[in-house]
Amino acid sequence: MTAAPTIPEPALAPEPAATPRPATDAARARGMVTLELAVGLLTTTLVLFGASAVVGLLITQDRAETIAVQAARHAARGDQKKLAAVKAAAPSGASVDLVTRDGWVHATVVVRRSWGAIGPVTLTATAQQPLEPGA
Repeated sequence: MTAAPTIPEPALAPEPAATPRPATDAARARGMVTLELAVGLLTTTLVLFGASAVVGLLITQDRAETIAVQAARHAARGDQKKLAAVKAAAPSGASVDLVTRDGWVHATVVVRRSWGAIGPVTLTATAQQPLEPGA
């Protein structure tokens, strides 16, 4: 019997360097929690900013209504000194207009507010008061 010819064995290629394992579910979840927290904080900040802007507008509207009522009252009584003090107490940039017509004093207070790109907002308050006798 003749010996079978031997076939040389192929040289083994060196093992590649350790490859990173795919991220496990726990590692992915940890990254998602960070992202969700960042988005949540951003959303909360924007909501708080919007809410504070609305509260600021409500306070300004209330001040304008108070000024309109007081201005109409003092104009109807003919008290120019107190009327001047009320006009001075109006919100900054407000216009106070008084019109006397048919025995009534009509007061209108207009205030314009703006937050840059969040367009101008015009707040208007009106009040009427009948003229008092002798005023």
